[in-house]
Amino acid sequence: MCTPDIVTSVDQNYVTPAAAMLRSLSASIASSDSASDVYVLESDLSDADKEVIASAVQPSRLQVRFITVNTDRIRHLKLSGPVSMATYYRLLIERELSHVNRLIYLDADTIVLG
Repeated sequence: MCTPDIVTSVDQNYVTPAAAMLRSLSASIASSDSASDVYVLESDLSDADKEVIASAVQPSRLQVRFITVNTDRIRHLKLSGPVSMATYYRLLIERELSHVNRLIYLDADTIVLG
């Protein structure tokens, strides 16, 4: 069975939750499944942040691909409380990942079970 590709959006405040989500996702994928791509939409992650996220997966099951988004198209949207710019990255999925046929969006603070 082929596991669909995954997309999530992350900023510096959600590196640890994103790593936990990817760890749980990686653990839930059967070893017989082919590897899937995980696209991480971001605009401000450091190399250290990216390493934390990438090291959370089993490379034989998931391949992490960071996509640095151009925030010019969403910069005018309102930010308040828990809503950060990364919340709006999902609006750019079609533009940034038009080459991907099927994606599942997972919030960075999701835990995947079995």
